[in-house]
Amino acid sequence: MTAPVTLTIHFDVGRTSANATRRLNRWEVSRRAKVSKLAALQALADAGFPEHDGPVRLDYLARRAHAVDDDGIVSGAKWMRDTLCNRAKNGVGIVPDDSPKWVTLGTVTQEIDKQWKGREQLVLTVTPREKKP
Repeated sequence: MTAPVTLTIHFDVGRTSANATRRLNRWEVSRRAKVSKLAALQALADAGFPEHDGPVRLDYLARRAHAVDDDGIVSGAKWMRDTLCNRAKNGVGIVPDDSPKWVTLGTVTQEIDKQWKGREQLVLTVTPREKKP
C-alpha cells in the first residue's frame, strides 16, 4: 500500500467510548467490543485486506447525529484499532502491531448531522508515513 486507504466502519464509537462503558457490566462491554471488532474486520474485507510494511498515520472521522468529544472517539475506536492494526496476532491487519513504531494518531474530527442517526460510522483513513532513519 502506497496510497492512503479509507475504511468505513459501520459502528458508533460512542457505544464503546470510556464514558459510555464505565457503568456497564463486563459482559455488555465485552459484547460491544466484539461487535466493534467484527465491524472493523468487515470494513477491512470490504477494502480488500490492505497491508502495509511501513508505519502509518490513522485519521478518524466520526459520523454521528450528536457530538462526542475527541477523546471519546479515540477511546471508542480502541477495539477497532487493535483489530485492524495487529496482523502479527490476528493474521490479518494493516500493520504488524499498533505500537508507536507502526501507528501514529492523526486528526480526529466529526461530522454531525441528523442523517447519521442510526447509521453512525467511523471513517478511518490510513496514510503511509516515512520510516525514521
